[in-house]
Amino acid sequence: MDQAYRNQGIAHSILNELEARAKRLKFRQIRLEAGEVQPEALRFYRKHGFYGIEKYGEYVDSESSVCLEKRLGGQKEEETGL
Repeated sequence: MDQAYRNQGIAHSILNELEARAKRLKFRQIRLEAGEVQPEALRFYRKHGFYGIEKYGEYVDSESSVCLEKRLGGQKEEETGL
């Protein structure tokens, strides 16, 4: 992200809207992938309630991938500590 747009709450607003839409559609969780080379993104997602899970799908064999999940009901299933 361009430095001029950081720390203005833009990403937080987008994430909140995506979570609200997912809840309206009755999704129970959101899963995503970020790379180890994106420490700012990983900190952002963890700050907003995401936690590490086992790698899935096309990311299983990717050494640099970090998979995260957030339970939308507020309850976490078993965390892997990733």
